[in-house]
Amino acid sequence: MSRYRQMRPMSRLAEPLLAALAVTAIGLSAACGGGDGSAGATGAQGAAGDTGDSGVASIAGSAGPDASPSPQAERPLIRPDTSAEEQERLTNLWLQCFEDNGVSDTERKTRADTPQVRQVAEDCAPLEPERLWQRSLRLDPEYPDKLLAWAECLQDRGIDAFVDGDFLSLADGLPAGTEVEDCEAEAFSGS
Repeated sequence: MSRYRQMRPMSRLAEPLLAALAVTAIGLSAACGGGDGSAGATGAQGAAGDTGDSGVASIAGSAGPDASPSPQAERPLIRPDTSAEEQERLTNLWLQCFEDNGVSDTERKTRADTPQVRQVAEDCAPLEPERLWQRSLRLDPEYPDKLLAWAECLQDRGIDAFVDGDFLSLADGLPAGTEVEDCEAEAFSGS
């Protein structure tokens, strides 16, 4: 459902974030039955690492907030202070669920539109890690206000960020620092 679309080489801080977001996007695409069956298929937006036509880094997806909480409401949460090791551990638990249910990583990426892979993706969905903004997008009716606060926080720090539909876009790609994560925490957790 979401991920950053990167326009320039990734910073050392962005790599774990992008990997986690790309994995999230692939899994949600499979769970929703969307996309074209490719590894980065998640709707109308490009995959993580795509340059796209607009030249803008985006957190992109195809679904809005869910009106009622689902069993996925308690998915593992990647907070801004979550270590890269913990993010990797949580992602690996989610991916292991696919393996345990007979879907290889290649099948998960290339056959996401098949009934078997969709069923396994649905079964494994409660293990899929998500970031604060992703949980808010799914469950929080105040998401649009928090998204705007996220963009404004980044703008206050000199980053060309803007709201693009239900998602944050970064005109110059991901910054080298921790501004994106810091402003995410400020906007979505009130810290």
